[in-house]
Amino acid sequence: MDLSDGNCSICRQCAECKTCACEQSESFTTELSFLNVVCPQCEIEMTYKQYSQGHQCLIKCEKCDQDYNSADVHDCIDALKHKLASLQKGYWETYILPMGDGLANGVKKAWERLGLSEIPVSAKIAVKIEDENGNIYIGSLSQKQYEGYGVLYEKAKNKVYEGEFRNGVKEGKGRTYTIGEDNMGHCYQGRFKDGKYQDEEGVYRWPEGERYIGAFNENSQEGIGLYRYSTPGDIYLGTYHDGLKHGLGLHSKQGDTYLGDFQGDTSQGWGLYRLSLLGETYMGQWRGGAFHGMGAYEQADGQVYVGSFENDVRHGSGVVIGQGGFRAVKMVNGGIVHEKVIQF
Repeated sequence: MDLSDGNCSICRQCAECKTCACEQSESFTTELSFLNVVCPQCEIEMTYKQYSQGHQCLIKCEKCDQDYNSADVHDCIDALKHKLASLQKGYWETYILPMGDGLANGVKKAWERLGLSEIPVSAKIAVKIEDENGNIYIGSLSQKQYEGYGVLYEKAKNKVYEGEFRNGVKEGKGRTYTIGEDNMGHCYQGRFKDGKYQDEEGVYRWPEGERYIGAFNENSQEGIGLYRYSTPGDIYLGTYHDGLKHGLGLHSKQGDTYLGDFQGDTSQGWGLYRLSLLGETYMGQWRGGAFHGMGAYEQADGQVYVGSFENDVRHGSGVVIGQGGFRAVKMVNGGIVHEKVIQF
């Protein structure tokens, strides 16, 4: 048999080691039996035999008693080649192409936009199920439920899930993303539990380029995470609750930085705020994202106001510290209505 082209045309063995499985009668016969390759006319399972004159591999149909070598065309041989080729299909051919050209093209565009690639999966045998709502599942089953690895297209959401299933629901590692031009770019990668995002280090991306890396619980950001905005350098690093900034965090936006308490996605409690362009700093109480309560504001020229704030402006009693010394002041909506020099 000529193995110079890289493969035996019958048993598809590697030419690098120059080993042909046709020499190993037991293993090759077992492989044929597993594939259940039959002669279409005789409906008898094929076997092979090896002649002693040289190394010539032949496949024999036991009923019609015909032998066929690699040069012949025969339905039995073609069926065998097709079966062997199907076992060598890659991820794309196994899980994506069976969805149909339209959906496969949408997946391809989403992969390109999100920088995704094929997921290494050992099992490459999958069934296809399409329900009355247009949802498509391609993957493994157990007791008529999704089990193991599979790909699910949810038509109503125009979303694709690639990952693990357990008892018919998403469970384990996986990723889900939208396809179609309108919403393409939403993508979650991480672990799932009972069909929902559940991970300490999950990743979610938005179409505008924003990205969150951190903890998830039941589809929401929960715990410690890092949020990168679409503007380079803008970040939030801190804790979340129910998908909102909540607790201690660091928020940097356009060079300005806030370090302190958050509640309901906004600054609330105590915090330090640095305005980089103005070179000014506020440290004190916040409410609803504004200076509110007691605080200290230092200007670029070194003057400091320590006192009461209301909705981002100085309002109430305070002290102004500057080159002229100390002044006790009464403020209304940012303006001084009464002041007195303090002497020590």
